[in-house]
Amino acid sequence: QANEILMLAKSMTGPEALELGLVNRIVPKDQVKNEAQSLAEEISKKHPVAIRSMIRSCRLEQDKGLMEALHRDAYAQAMCYAREDWGRGLDAVAQKREADFDDYHSK
Repeated sequence: QANEILMLAKSMTGPEALELGLVNRIVPKDQVKNEAQSLAEEISKKHPVAIRSMIRSCRLEQDKGLMEALHRDAYAQAMCYAREDWGRGLDAVAQKREADFDDYHSK
């Protein structure tokens, strides 16, 4: 389907894009900014080293392919597990609460 969409320069509606898995959600135009802000706030609560690492792996997959990205991601996971603060996230999951990574964020 991707080839057909690209080669035919096919446009589609939001619901069609959602059905194909090209978007995660449909948001009314007047709520886009609020939805983006909410998503950014949710992401910002995650460990910044892990988030940066995931972004790099995703970009590597686009540039070099899946296998290189998987190798890089395995290495990155090992580096995250080796960090002194890795247990904070696990503790938060076990205790069913938000992880506290405030020391990484400016207030």
